[in-house]
Amino acid sequence: MVWRAEPVGAFSGEYQLLSLTKLGVVTRDLSTGKGKIPASFENYQRIRSGDMVMCLFDVDETPRTVGRARQDGMITGAYERFVATGDTLAEYLNWFYIAMDNTKALRPLYRGLRKTIPVEEFLASHVPTPPLNEQAAIVKYLAHANARINKAIAAKRRLIAFLEEQKVAVVNSVIRADWPRIPIKRALRSVTAGSWGAAVEESNDPVKWCVRVADFDYSSGGVADSPKTYRAISDREFSRRSLRRGDLLLEGSGGGEKTPVGRVVLFDYDDDAVCSNFLQRLRSSDDVESEFLMLMLRRVHMSGEVRRYIKQTTGIQNLDLHAYLTHRIPMPSVLEQRRVVSDIQSEFREVDTVVSRIHHEIGLLQEFRVRLVADVVTGQVDVRAVAATLPDFAEAAADVAEEDDPMLGEELAEVVAGDDE
Repeated sequence: MVWRAEPVGAFSGEYQLLSLTKLGVVTRDLSTGKGKIPASFENYQRIRSGDMVMCLFDVDETPRTVGRARQDGMITGAYERFVATGDTLAEYLNWFYIAMDNTKALRPLYRGLRKTIPVEEFLASHVPTPPLNEQAAIVKYLAHANARINKAIAAKRRLIAFLEEQKVAVVNSVIRADWPRIPIKRALRSVTAGSWGAAVEESNDPVKWCVRVADFDYSSGGVADSPKTYRAISDREFSRRSLRRGDLLLEGSGGGEKTPVGRVVLFDYDDDAVCSNFLQRLRSSDDVESEFLMLMLRRVHMSGEVRRYIKQTTGIQNLDLHAYLTHRIPMPSVLEQRRVVSDIQSEFREVDTVVSRIHHEIGLLQEFRVRLVADVVTGQVDVRAVAATLPDFAEAAADVAEEDDPMLGEELAEVVAGDDE
């Protein structure tokens, strides 16, 4: 593998803009208006299909530091471009460095506060390089295994979505036609944007827990408190934006086609904390129970009514907060709110138990994928025999998505069984 740098210069308009994400190197849609947009793209670098793109700074904080380009384009010059040489397959290198990135195994190479890996040290690091035919077998096997794992996870997520729909039906069943309807804003004492503060190592401000969208435990309607993200927040910012038990957190930016922006959870902790700048803190009025308001706002989201307040339908979505707060929701007396919360929570408890178990199963599948990729690319599991029975992945993609492959299933089972040996 060799390092290459080829600035696009004045010809940036001729290239597709690319971005490095958890899904690898993907095309970036400027129309969303999200992310940093430079005044000029002249310092961006040319990327060819098959190139490896690496982020070699802030490695621990970056969700995915490696990706293989599937199309020509350009990407920020802050990243490093590498090209596979004749004795290695680019896709094999991609899987190998995904395995390294999953566990941040390149940590010994970090330098400085930004946890940067110098290019020369990165290139000098050891990469197991089996023969090309074995690399091809590894690539084919992992492509099939990854597709099967994705299929299983997708099925479990569909089941979760079905159970969430059942929750909507439960909420709808207790709403009475004679309850008054009020705009959401009338149920709130205040609406306050969150803050991302500064990196702890780059500021002398006090360190606070910063709740992110990633911390939402939407199945339970709460916030997961592990692992916590800590940021430096000034005293002035904290006095304005601190969270307290009973606050609601509204997702203002994010989402996707299947899960629209606008999710709401309840903050139920006494810790010193703020929410991130992608969230809004909603503080309910004295005559509104926070738990009841959360149920009504979750109903707005789960029923799909929230979509009418989303500004964009591609890329990162933004909630039109002003319009959203005019949406009318049922609002009975405080005593009725408390009764409804009690009744619904008892019905939700059984569903939440099932959803929690499914989330745990998804986590186990994701952990298994991490372990499997690491074992295969480092040669601890020999997949050549199994790979020889599999069709080329490009041709088999549709079949893999539709039916199980017994040979691959047996091999996966053997790897799992080997954990205790």
